Amino acid sequence: MDLYSTQSAIWVSKFNLKRFFYNQYTFSLKEFTTGCRFEAYNWLDDYAWCLNVVAYIKPVTVDLIAKTQLEDCSKVLINTIDDFSNWENLDALILETCGLSSASDVTVWTYSPILVDYEYYILGKSEYQMRFCWPGKSPFYSFFDQYPSNPVWAIYKMIFALDQFTDFKAYTASAGSAYAMYTKVIVDTLSEGINMHQKAMDGHKV
Repeated sequence: MDLYSTQSAIWVSKFNLKRFFYNQYTFSLKEFTTGCRFEAYNWLDDYAWCLNVVAYIKPVTVDLIAKTQLEDCSKVLINTIDDFSNWENLDALILETCGLSSASDVTVWTYSPILVDYEYYILGKSEYQMRFCWPGKSPFYSFFDQYPSNPVWAIYKMIFALDQFTDFKAYTASAGSAYAMYTKVIVDTLSEGINMHQKAMDGHKV
């Protein structure tokens, strides 16, 4: 999803000396786009989802363009061979018809503060990095042991460690301890559930 705006600007300065000289400078900021992009990546090999927020801007170019024209003026002295009214008219103007000459735009200065597309990750990265990834791994779609604060994995490790410490299997075989039998059932159930979860995690990549 993108939130963006398109920007452009133009400023024109004109100097006109009537019937002699015309000069125009145009300061132009070419149209460009800037905005914020929201991304969601599922990194299959790492079993993680990452939400990214990216600020970006397209290339920016500023031009200074000049245009210069001279005034072309003319005066009809004699209309025809038998009409000297313009020549004899006391109120006649020295110059009668004037118009600007042709001109071409000349780029006298160009500045490009941003030459290529620029992106900055406010949240996340373009590739998977655990410390920049949010929400990252989760017990809902990651291996249990890849999610450090997963409470189910913590309980499993605690009971499994207790099982190893007291050797519940020996108690079950010899004394038939009800506590040992009950705890072994929990360990076996959690182990089976975690194994099924691991298989499901591999299956979601297909």
